[in-house]
Amino acid sequence: MFPGTLAGGVVGRALDKKIWTYDVVNIRDFAINNYGSVDDTQFGGGAGMVMRPDALGDALDSIKNPGKIIYFSPRGATLNQKMVREFVAQPDAIYTLLCGRYEGIDERIIEEYDIMELSIGDQSSIGEHAWIYCLDKITIGKNCCIGEDVRLLTGSHNVHSPTFDLVTKPISIKDDVWIATGAYVLPGVTIGEGAVVAAGAVVTKDVEPWTVVGGNPAKVIKKRELL
Repeated sequence: MFPGTLAGGVVGRALDKKIWTYDVVNIRDFAINNYGSVDDTQFGGGAGMVMRPDALGDALDSIKNPGKIIYFSPRGATLNQKMVREFVAQPDAIYTLLCGRYEGIDERIIEEYDIMELSIGDQSSIGEHAWIYCLDKITIGKNCCIGEDVRLLTGSHNVHSPTFDLVTKPISIKDDVWIATGAYVLPGVTIGEGAVVAAGAVVTKDVEPWTVVGGNPAKVIKKRELL
């Protein structure tokens, strides 16, 4: 899974030059049983499972110098360009990015390790194994759901060039959008407010607000009407 898209474009070249580096800690290596369990019911009650504090704590303790720990959560402060500039202002800064799953992580871990919670957009989420190919700007609005195995692709190649020159274009996803499992969004696309992209769709053109699209290439199936 790593480096995945981190090996491409400007970010990948910086990785090759060791301008930045990364290490991966597999939380399942700290599971409590032979089944690799790292989740449990919520301590304070509620629906869904959360990551166990003992397994997660052991994983964090195994990192010699974790620096600032960041957990991406819908309730966190919205990540913006000013924050990013502050993060990179110190060239030797170290950050641990905590990738949660299930319904989240145990609240006691957040308090014990003084974890910073950040959100990509108010109440927005990105599913497992989604690829965000950041060769150009990607904007994700509020209340968005980017499903599992979705591909947001800002880079392609000029097929008319003998050297297949790289071409990049931004992707914009407006508020209240759902992009379902396995969909592809190609460079230069804007997904309009309230739109739904069906599972496995390949979006090559802008999607009008409050429409449902599907297929390859994606076409309008129907208008999205709220009850």
